[in-house]
Amino acid sequence: MKRHLRWLKVAASVFLGVILFAVMMWGIDASRLWMLIAQSSPLWFLVSGAATLVSNLVRALRWKMLLESMKNSIGVSDAFWMVSAGNLVNFLIPLRIGEFLRSYLMSKKAKIGLSDSLSSIVIERLMDLSGLIALALLALLFFPNQTMPDWLFCMVGVAVMAVLTAVLLTLIGSRWAIQLLGTLPLPSSWNRRLFGFLRSLTESVAGVACHPVLFLSIVMCTAGVWMLQLVAVYLIFVAFGYWVSGDAVLLGFAIMQLTLIVPTTPGRLGTFEVFWTGTFLSLGVLDYERLFATSVAAHLFYSLITVVFGGVATMQLGLSFSELLNVEKHRVER
Repeated sequence: MKRHLRWLKVAASVFLGVILFAVMMWGIDASRLWMLIAQSSPLWFLVSGAATLVSNLVRALRWKMLLESMKNSIGVSDAFWMVSAGNLVNFLIPLRIGEFLRSYLMSKKAKIGLSDSLSSIVIERLMDLSGLIALALLALLFFPNQTMPDWLFCMVGVAVMAVLTAVLLTLIGSRWAIQLLGTLPLPSSWNRRLFGFLRSLTESVAGVACHPVLFLSIVMCTAGVWMLQLVAVYLIFVAFGYWVSGDAVLLGFAIMQLTLIVPTTPGRLGTFEVFWTGTFLSLGVLDYERLFATSVAAHLFYSLITVVFGGVATMQLGLSFSELLNVEKHRVER
């Protein structure tokens, strides 16, 4: 029964994505859309894809640094394939389940404790959020207010404050949470796992903070990840010969990253086009047809990269496809 209900939810999500895509296509001739995509430059798409892959490689290097700060060791290549596998799961199941997959793989393949692997991913995401805050603040600082709708300006500001609050609570509140945990009437197994995770998280944050060189290296890697992904998005517009101002790309990219927090359809079908087109239209980027064409092309191209490298990662890590999608079951069993 549960399995049928799960597939029913997936089918409903896919149907919603198709409806959204059809609405976005309303009034656009399919042959015109294909012509715009066919006229784009394959070379710039390849350069954009290369920037995306290098950003994943830098992300893997950063994860390796975080694990080494906790006296754990892993190769950059192994970390890269785990990141790629996690991206594939996040693409197919857009509930950030891929982060649990990475923890599971780390504990299974590299014999690193689940608490250490989870805490390293939490710190990694905190660094990502901090980098995104910096980008959003730069965008809010340099983007001319008169060309941006008030609702969009407020949305970005509220999102930045919410993310900043979450970062501060996680960094400052972990020690307090450990003390509170001892007073809660939780089952011993839950208490042990939560205590281990919070203790590992606290030690990891302290370990990174107490090593300035390591902290600076992680910050530089985070900046590199975001800059490479920003360049990848900009190059999509270049491939179409579509001039878009740098400040619009910067703010649009920051907003697109924030939309990853929102529940979406499998493969971001329809929702990617809605967020991309709606965001850049709101920022004053004109020509709806060509903007929608860039969203479709970008979605197809990045989906191809995610699926291909995620599939290779699945083979490299010795996983089956069913095992890849049942990571939540493995996490519970542990």
